[in-house]
Parts: sequence; structure tokens; C-alpha cells
Amino acid sequence: MPSKELPWAIRYPDYGVPFKVISYGSYAQILIYYADFKKGPFSYEDHMTLRSKEIRKDSWVSSAKKLVGLQWLKQLDDGKYVITPLGSQAVRRIGNRNAIRRANLKETKDA
Repeated sequence: MPSKELPWAIRYPDYGVPFKVISYGSYAQILIYYADFKKGPFSYEDHMTLRSKEIRKDSWVSSAKKLVGLQWLKQLDDGKYVITPLGSQAVRRIGNRNAIRRANLKETKDA
């Protein structure tokens, strides 16, 4: 069956995380991946020590607030954040969504 006959939702599933909520390659996506990697409390400074390219702090904080609003991160005292169980599930869904995107666009994982 040609792909033009398939509905958009079947051709491009979003796994419950639409691209309008968390864009592909966005700071919010980078932050939730780091939070899942860290598995404990972290701050902006902790995240920037691991990265080679720095993210502006105001962009990082707005992404963190967005993830707190989605209940994927929990804000602790002194600007620290920790991932929630719901956030860990979201990381897997975002990964599946992005893998489908790469397969549809014939991209490599490094693209």
C-alpha cells in the first residue's frame, strides 16, 4: 500500500509526545535525556560540566520549567532538578518517536 494512503498518525506516530510539545533536538529533549542519564539531583552547572557546547542559562531554565510543567522533572531547592518516573517513561517514548523519524527520513543516528 502506498504511503500516501496511510493516515498521518500511522506514518508518523508520536508515541504520546508530539513534536509540538518536545521538538526534535530541542533543549528540553537534551535536558530530559541528561536527567535520565544522571538519575539523581542535578543543576545547570552540573549539566554544563558534561557538555562541550554551553547552553544559555535562561534557555536551560525555561526548558526545565517546561519539563516541570509536564511533570517529567521535579524541582528541588537551590535550582536543582530530578527526573520523575513519568519522565523516565517519556524518555523512552521520545527515543521511539525519534527513531521512527530517522527511519522515515533515512537519517543516521548521528544526524
